[in-house]
Amino acid sequence: MPVISTDYMGLTKREPGEGDNLIIVLIDRKSKMKHANVIKNKGADDHYSIQRVALEIINMDYRHFVFESDQDSAILAMKEAVTRRVTAIKGEGVQIVPEVSPVVESQCNGDIDNAVKQVQGQFGTIRSQLQSTYTTRENENSEVLAWLVPHASHSSKRYLVGPDGRTPRQRFKGRSFETEAAHFGECVWYLMPESTGVNKLNSRWKAGV
Repeated sequence: MPVISTDYMGLTKREPGEGDNLIIVLIDRKSKMKHANVIKNKGADDHYSIQRVALEIINMDYRHFVFESDQDSAILAMKEAVTRRVTAIKGEGVQIVPEVSPVVESQCNGDIDNAVKQVQGQFGTIRSQLQSTYTTRENENSEVLAWLVPHASHSSKRYLVGPDGRTPRQRFKGRSFETEAAHFGECVWYLMPESTGVNKLNSRWKAGV
């Protein structure tokens, strides 16, 4: 069965302290696909984090998988809530097997630790590029970080080539990411959705970031 591992991390350190921006990380052991999102609280009380993690898992499209984590009580509560949410959305045909890794180092610990390091590294690189472009310094309370963190994980899925010569996206979808992409924070023209045939005298294009 596929194995999805999860853990919490901070923006600048492995174990987030009180008041730190909290991030939830997921990794699919088979494809090495990583997902990272900024959340408010640990545990099962943060509706956004439960919904966000559930949707990331649903998008992986596994109907049977192992859901693995360490023994922290907050993350165990989160996993239970996510399991209920995924089952409610996908139906009873989903089989989610909860698993807790031992305190000693295991493959789960290695997978999630590597995922955290890669997300942190990619986050730092993109943040440096953003600061260089705009000659500003974003602090840890900046709203842009909520967008930058998942973008960092998406970038690793699209472009990080493993020892087998493939990216996580190639392992998961069977094809590489070939679409042209803008830099994070780049100013662009974008075509407004659902604008075909509406207000024909006005431009369908707008400036965005």
